[in-house]
Amino acid sequence: MRYLQVLYGIIIVLSSLNNCWGQPATRSTVIEEKGVPNQNNYSGTTYAIIVGISNYRYLKSLTYADKDAELFKEFLMSPSGGNVKDSNIILVLNEEATDSYIYNFVLAKWISEKKIKANDRLFIYFSGHGDARDNREYNLLTTNTVPDNNGYRATPHLRMNELKNTISDLTKEGIKVILIIDACRTSDVPKPGTDNFNGITEQRAGEILILSASGGQKSIEDKSIGNGHGLFTWNLIDGLNGRADAELLGNKDGVVTYGELGTWLKITVASIANNKYHSEQVPTFYDIESQFPLAKVDSSYYSKWMLAKALNSGIGNDIAKNDYNTAGKKSVGGKIDSSALLVYNEFLKAIKKNKLTGSGSAEMFYDSLQNKYPGEDVTNDARYQLASAFIDFGQEKINLHVSGRENKRTVETLKSQIAGEKENSVLSESVLRMERVVNEKFTQAGYLMEKGINLLKNSNPGYLNRLRAKAKFLKAKGYYEAEPGNLLTLDEATKMAYEARTIDPDAAYINYLLGLLLALDYKTDSAFYYEHLASIQAPNWAYPLNQLGRDFEKRYQYDSAITYYRKAIETDYNFTDSYNNLAIVFKGIGQYDSAETYCRRGIKVDPGYVYLYCNLADVMRETKRYDSAEVIYKKAIAISPRYIYPYNNLGISFDNQHQYDSAVKYYKLALDIDPDYSYTLSNLGSVYRDITKYDSAYKYFNKAISLSPNSAYDLNGMGIVFYNQKKYDSAIMYYQKAFLADSNYHYALFNMGLVYYSKGNYDSSKYFHQQAVALNPAYVNAYNYLGLCSEKLNQPDTAIAYYRKAIAVNKDYYYAYYNLGYLYFTLGKFDSAQTNFFKSIAINQTYAAAYNSLGLNYESMGKKDSALFYYRKAVDIDAKYAFGYYNIGYIHEGLKNYDSAIIYYQKAASVNPTYTEAFNSMGLVFEKIKKYDSAVVSFKKAIGTDNNYSYAYYNLGRLSYTKGSYDTARTFFRKSVELDPLYSDSYNYLGLICNNKKLYDSAIIYYRKALTGRSPQLTVANNNIGNAYQQLKKYDSSIIYLKKSINYDPLYSTAYYNLAYSYELFYKPDSAIFYYKKYLALNPEFYNSNYYIAELYERLGATDSALTYYKLYFGRTDNLVTAGNIAAIYYNRKDYDSAIYYYEKIYTYYKDSSNETALERLAYSYIRKNNFGKGLFYFNTADRVYHDANSKYNLCCYYSLTGDKAKALYYFEEALKNNFTNFDHIQKDKDLDPIRQETRFSELLKQYFPDKYK
Repeated sequence: MRYLQVLYGIIIVLSSLNNCWGQPATRSTVIEEKGVPNQNNYSGTTYAIIVGISNYRYLKSLTYADKDAELFKEFLMSPSGGNVKDSNIILVLNEEATDSYIYNFVLAKWISEKKIKANDRLFIYFSGHGDARDNREYNLLTTNTVPDNNGYRATPHLRMNELKNTISDLTKEGIKVILIIDACRTSDVPKPGTDNFNGITEQRAGEILILSASGGQKSIEDKSIGNGHGLFTWNLIDGLNGRADAELLGNKDGVVTYGELGTWLKITVASIANNKYHSEQVPTFYDIESQFPLAKVDSSYYSKWMLAKALNSGIGNDIAKNDYNTAGKKSVGGKIDSSALLVYNEFLKAIKKNKLTGSGSAEMFYDSLQNKYPGEDVTNDARYQLASAFIDFGQEKINLHVSGRENKRTVETLKSQIAGEKENSVLSESVLRMERVVNEKFTQAGYLMEKGINLLKNSNPGYLNRLRAKAKFLKAKGYYEAEPGNLLTLDEATKMAYEARTIDPDAAYINYLLGLLLALDYKTDSAFYYEHLASIQAPNWAYPLNQLGRDFEKRYQYDSAITYYRKAIETDYNFTDSYNNLAIVFKGIGQYDSAETYCRRGIKVDPGYVYLYCNLADVMRETKRYDSAEVIYKKAIAISPRYIYPYNNLGISFDNQHQYDSAVKYYKLALDIDPDYSYTLSNLGSVYRDITKYDSAYKYFNKAISLSPNSAYDLNGMGIVFYNQKKYDSAIMYYQKAFLADSNYHYALFNMGLVYYSKGNYDSSKYFHQQAVALNPAYVNAYNYLGLCSEKLNQPDTAIAYYRKAIAVNKDYYYAYYNLGYLYFTLGKFDSAQTNFFKSIAINQTYAAAYNSLGLNYESMGKKDSALFYYRKAVDIDAKYAFGYYNIGYIHEGLKNYDSAIIYYQKAASVNPTYTEAFNSMGLVFEKIKKYDSAVVSFKKAIGTDNNYSYAYYNLGRLSYTKGSYDTARTFFRKSVELDPLYSDSYNYLGLICNNKKLYDSAIIYYRKALTGRSPQLTVANNNIGNAYQQLKKYDSSIIYLKKSINYDPLYSTAYYNLAYSYELFYKPDSAIFYYKKYLALNPEFYNSNYYIAELYERLGATDSALTYYKLYFGRTDNLVTAGNIAAIYYNRKDYDSAIYYYEKIYTYYKDSSNETALERLAYSYIRKNNFGKGLFYFNTADRVYHDANSKYNLCCYYSLTGDKAKALYYFEEALKNNFTNFDHIQKDKDLDPIRQETRFSELLKQYFPDKYK
């Protein structure tokens, strides 16, 4: 018999997109293998091994891998797939697919039993996880695979190189093997410099190969693919059913060949992966045997398939789901003795119940079969299954050991977590099986594994040897655990561990056990070597990591200790001490999130561990989650009522919340337990200090000092009492006493530095902080204050250096990151500020000030959405953080969400009733929404909180100015500049008030002050000065200041307008036009400028330009005055059609209200066009409406032109009667030529113009 036989078959390995490891590659591969003859025909029988694993015990499960396996089986049994018999297919799904079952039963017994021969085909379909250690070692992961960092050498899996070796043996026998792998290919790529070296997966062993992805790529599965399938398999079946033959390079001959399928799959899958999933998945195939037939297209089945695709498109149907043989069990060939069958069935029942040994066990029934029916198929089947069960049990024991879950506490925790789960559910059965394994001894697990090895004595020696190493480990481990019944001596157990290591030197768990055994023999150096080696080989395994963490902690190497504790906890959540120790370390360096995380995890492991509760409550307290802290401290008290720590620290929690009565209560309860507990005495002193009961504070600190006169701690505490009373001399005295009591007590020096810092003596403060760090170079608080002092002394570079020194001492000291960030913020270095604020937050995610400052930084960078996000984080963390509410309101105000702005300003003011800026900003928003009374109230509240707040006076002045109450406004503005003599805005408004009162000279004086104040109003004030000079008709001066305004802000459009107007008044139309155009470019919505420009052009005689701007203005306004201007230009040009067009617009709108000139010119325009009827209509209209000399004269001209001399002379006389006096016009008017020779015409001229007519 060949070892681990795998016949020439098709292997498909499916893997979820979310369960691959490694970086995706971008290449696609077409593997070329020249010189291999084509094998285009086959005449044998088709077989298939189909494995589909969605459910993994220890890996993240897949979703549709088992459905893909069932779909592939259905295809093989279809006409297109060759109508393969059910008995020729073995379907292995989910929990059944362990490595031992696949190796020992499927790939050995089942294949041998089928007697597959030359020219037969074998499809091997594996649907599940795949992973690679490198390009030489690729593994298919079975349902019982456990993730590790040791290339799966200590965990079950299927090795690709072994599979390839078996395939090679099979193909040499003429068996047609087609290997199709649909799986993640991460790490399965050639290394740089080895372009011609394919990964183990792509190395051909004589088979036909199709891989679902190229090296380094992932294999996609999704609900939307066939209502839940893998992208590759769904398209594989689609192509095999006929699309690969009908599309792309297919020859449409009704046969799907290997070449057609490979090409079609590569293009189709890659396209969908890219377009739909924005991912790379390019199937790989050999460029050989391209004509090998894989499927024959059956038109009826193809139609059914296409219908099934349509039905499954988004509606969740499973294709022929009820036709699947989901059991996946092989058929037993030949005649079977009924008695043997009965025993075999009992064996199966025992296997399903996991009853492997003892009375009524699987082993007992197998022994019965072996004794009575040796060599029978059922007996051999039972042997394989029993061997797999024994080996799996031992392997699970190792898995639990490696994962740190080999104790009963873990099982009990899991049971509590799944309470209510159905008894026969997968989850419940898994926990029960785990419980059986946990309760079994290592020694017994080793013996069971040896039994399994003995049952498989004719299997692959390499495989069996690895199993023997595990059995030796289990028995040696049983000795170390001092298990009853283990008869080994220390020397024998150590020798056994060495033997196991010889077989598998890279197995961390074996090396660690060897180290433990050597430690028992006091060979500490060797023990440390193997423990450290184990930690290197398996850096995420808890046991060696936890021990190393303890060693580093004892050496004060906290970074290393944290590293190993964290790794230990991440791997083995049952290490309660590690949780507690790591929580203490993290809490001490201010990394509260990490501390809380490990406290909570530890409590889940052991709900009665009081120290974890205390440390968790401390974290809550220090991150200001006081309600939670109170609950947890009380839980600690309930667990251990005489433990003083939770009483004292619950008192601190209430103290921090300023709930002093409760603080005193719990401090005194602590003192009931130990009246001499100095920390509580000091804390009581602190409480009374905070409520300014300094006598009581003095009493408790003095008591603490009386109990221990040389207690630097208590002397220092007394100094703080005096410091808070600003009795700095007494404070310094006690700090000095503290230092004399303990010359290494750097806190006293630090606090003396605080005294001088409070007094504003930053040089002295800096000196004492330097002395503090001289005593304790690791005292980060002192470095932090050295940075603050340097900032106060205007030494930003020195401050930065001190903050960085604090960080160098403690990389988790978030205050230094914060202060460094804020310094960069004030310097305008926003990127550097952002980096440091983020670092502060990363360390302490409950630090509200850092979130707020990060928001300010983003706001300064113009990123308002990000700013708003972090302001909200600040108030979420601290509901009383007024600055956060204020800044949220400010953002909403900028976004014109005024109602929201008011809400948040009100919240800021309610949290801090003395928050002057909040009231002032609230007033500004009320002003914007025209709620002026509310605005006034808010501004006055701002003044109520700070009578010297000049901005509120300024704002009250603006409101009064807006209402036209200039005298009241002037009062407020004068108060504003009285409080702040450099307040430019107020001076500008005082100038405006004078301007409105036409006191232009006084206005200019105030405007000039606005130019010289703080934040000078260079643009606005220069504009206003220019405007004032314009009112004084000092146009030269006006122009000078308006140009200055523009120089300061080239985008300030008002100055351009005023400058244009000054030039217009100064009779410089060209310059006026130039600046009106500038104004218009900046303010296109202020289209009136078009009219002003047009007027100026018309004055200059540039009628074309005038028309252009009149029309621009008319196009925006339909202003009929402008229509008249346009019509007049056209009329004067004798463009009567255009003139009529615009004059008609005037008449259409105004009718009889039209001005006389428009009616007159409209009439003349029609006459010039020989439309005398229209002309007469408009002349009559004008005469009817205006009945004046002009209307009579125009009718005279009309009748003169039309030949009715009598009427012409009549209206001529009427015009003269109505005082038509323009004699020169009469003399020139050609319209009167037809009547000029009439006697009556001369008489009338003599009568009305006796001095002019001759």
